[in-house]
Amino acid sequence: MEESDCHQMGANDGNGKHDWLEKKEPTCTTHPGKKLKYYDEDCKQMLCSACAVVNHSGHKCSTLADTAKKCKDSNSSKIAQVQKQVQELKEAENLTTGVMHSLDQNYQHGVDLINAETNKVQRKNEKKLSLGRLD
Repeated sequence: MEESDCHQMGANDGNGKHDWLEKKEPTCTTHPGKKLKYYDEDCKQMLCSACAVVNHSGHKCSTLADTAKKCKDSNSSKIAQVQKQVQELKEAENLTTGVMHSLDQNYQHGVDLINAETNKVQRKNEKKLSLGRLD
């Protein structure tokens, strides 16, 4: 089953609504009154027993319950993966924030050292100017 299979089951009425979501139990459009009980993984369609035997023999079919369980398990696994990635991203964000704070402090310290040295040189030059001896 592909990742997107869990999102493609059933017929769409053209307005974005799936007709089988409106009913308690979905029924076949080809065989009215027959309940859809199978899912053809090759054709990505829900089937009644007649369709499964007549039109989809040889295809990889499973019950809707089994297909739903596969989708649920697949989605649970993907949710766990995403939650792990979110946690890793939060940790990376915290690390990055710490590094940025450290860089800001180092930058400010560098600026303070340069300003102090500049002031020292200016005072030294002012003193020399006042004495008339600029090197």
